[in-house]
Amino acid sequence: MASVQLVLTDDWELRGNGSGNMRRIQFDSMRALLDIYERHGLKASFNAEVMQQLYHLKFGADNPTLLGLAREWEACVGEAVACGHDVQLHVHPLAHPGL
Repeated sequence: MASVQLVLTDDWELRGNGSGNMRRIQFDSMRALLDIYERHGLKASFNAEVMQQLYHLKFGADNPTLLGLAREWEACVGEAVACGHDVQLHVHPLAHPGL
């Protein structure tokens, strides 16, 4: 009998122009996948966007909404790691001198 190797990954995009709903596209999707994987004993690899997080933390000092999103994302990623999933850095470098 042939063996099948399958890698489950999660890689989302918020469009980069502010029009994406972070909770719906990112958090809700990740939580739903974690629930499915847990129910079926599966492990996956999640891509965590680094620049988004750094910007939210930087500007979160003056914007509680951004800081809240950054903390919520940390909790989602932490939950994935605690459940034994792999988390990789997903980097979209920006040519922005302010960071």
